[in-house]
Amino acid sequence: MARVQHLHLGDFSIYFVRDGSFWVDAGSIFGAVPKVLWSKVCPADERNRMELAINPVLIDTEGGWILVDPGIGDKYDEKTRKIYNLDRSLVLDQCLAELGIDRTEIGTVVLTHLHFDHAGACTRVEEEGEVVPSFPNARHIVQRQEWEYARNPNEKTRTAYFEDDFMPLAGHDLVELVDGETEVAVGVRTQFTGGHSGGHQVVLVVSKGQTAVICSDILPTVHHTPLAYATAFDVRPLETLEAKRNIYRHAIGEGWLVIPAHDTKVRAGYLRETEGRFTLEQEV
Repeated sequence: MARVQHLHLGDFSIYFVRDGSFWVDAGSIFGAVPKVLWSKVCPADERNRMELAINPVLIDTEGGWILVDPGIGDKYDEKTRKIYNLDRSLVLDQCLAELGIDRTEIGTVVLTHLHFDHAGACTRVEEEGEVVPSFPNARHIVQRQEWEYARNPNEKTRTAYFEDDFMPLAGHDLVELVDGETEVAVGVRTQFTGGHSGGHQVVLVVSKGQTAVICSDILPTVHHTPLAYATAFDVRPLETLEAKRNIYRHAIGEGWLVIPAHDTKVRAGYLRETEGRFTLEQEV
């Protein structure tokens, strides 16, 4: 049975791959939202954790494969695996194999930000212990502000960034730092948002009058659809709010396909507004 879902968007094919899942304190995922509200739609386990899927997106373009946020990877020790209850039953390598794609065929990796659950799979550990790039032929596109944030974390952000996830890329000259909106390929561009991290960006895919927006952690799950819902990890929550407003305006007015980052069931959908309430109707 096929485990990788996909859809066509104009001239592009978008593949919804997976790199496992992990469990995080549910209160931190909903930030200032009271438990009495979020627990109605997303009940936590006995340790007050909720499962977050790790959902990379693969885009087949005329110019080659573009991978957005490869995922968490496999570099973690047993202690870390237990802390996050990492589920590696379906990972990126399996998804690529199902599609008949080798890692060396990926020509572009776009990183919405450098948190370990999005950038960890950019590198891997060889048998002799050296940490090397997972996609040796890919340029890795990162906002310059995000790179600086990751290189110089503070007390709030340092648990989200692991240098082994991204510094080996620089050592192999695979990092392309960008400032603001940047065209990655014809019909694929990044848009700076900030908010969740210092240099967070989203990805827009546009073809033949159709648009998809890969929201990353501006919209972690469908349960974060209300404008005010954001994680406690967001370094600038008001920027997250403004980014959501902007995305929602276009998504509803122009029929954009909206792709959240970590939902365990919904990979993509269309926003609907009814009497000021927003919902995401599942497409994939």
